[in-house]
Amino acid sequence: MRTGIDDLVRQAGLAEQIRLVGYDCFLGIETRDTTAVSAAELKTLLLQELIAAGALVRGIFYPTAAHGQEHVEATLTVAEMAAKVCGRALEAGSGGLLRGPAARRLL
Repeated sequence: MRTGIDDLVRQAGLAEQIRLVGYDCFLGIETRDTTAVSAAELKTLLLQELIAAGALVRGIFYPTAAHGQEHVEATLTVAEMAAKVCGRALEAGSGGLLRGPAARRLL
């Protein structure tokens, strides 16, 4: 899953702003500030789009042995759509794309 998402992020021109960190079985999502959107806005937008398209994600990808190729492919499909939306935000800002306020760190 890591390779597929990394490829999608790179193809969308987001490799400097979105990256996966951690182990392949516990992939955290890191985002970076840009002039158009903050890291919090970008991560919130990414999660919003992933969840809206049906991915069960809460800031990490947690693939297990129970997930087959069809699950990985479904996740990559929605990740591609989400990356495109995030790419639009880098060009024009997140105004109109976010459905609520950017998430804040709790700790």
